Amino acid sequence: MAETLYWTWWQGGLGLAFVAIGYHLTLGKTFGFSGMWERILYKRETENLADASSLAEDEDAFMAAMLAATEAAMAEDEVAPGGEQLTAADPAEPAAAATGWWSNLAFAIAVFLGGLAAAVSTDAVQLNLLPGPVYKGFFGDGLAALLILLVGGVMIGFGTRMGGGCTSGHGLNGCGRLQIACMVATASFFGAGIAVSWMLEVLL
Repeated sequence: MAETLYWTWWQGGLGLAFVAIGYHLTLGKTFGFSGMWERILYKRETENLADASSLAEDEDAFMAAMLAATEAAMAEDEVAPGGEQLTAADPAEPAAAATGWWSNLAFAIAVFLGGLAAAVSTDAVQLNLLPGPVYKGFFGDGLAALLILLVGGVMIGFGTRMGGGCTSGHGLNGCGRLQIACMVATASFFGAGIAVSWMLEVLL
């Protein structure tokens, strides 16, 4: 079998830079895959955010919506015994610009197809329905092993959302913009990954 050829580090870096910068120039937003995946799963909230973003860009429509929301809130207020009007709920602040649900879904599909095309072009694509030998060495190959794999995936997803981003959001865009919180987050999850890799190497 021919030797598999992968991109060099600098080719991969240029590719990631092209995606991150192109995403920002095209949509005016920073790229983060875990956040995008969350917006795909919560379709209604994503569409509402996109609607609010477009509303904020139209000053007349925005002021009309704010006035209507204020009047509705004041109509629900009660007057205190001393004649002091109770404070109504503050109108929602203009939402940050958000891409539509279909745009997020299309980008996620494009990421998958791009990775598949890269794997096929280098003869590196392999379909494995079961964990590899290293995983089986630790957890076996039964139902319990698959459940552990499922729980691990859920924990990764939970951690990325609790941390406010993943390797693309924190590592690629946040560190690229020299944001301290993103640098700390990136150092934390990469450091943990390196430590676990060393631990597995010692145990094996």
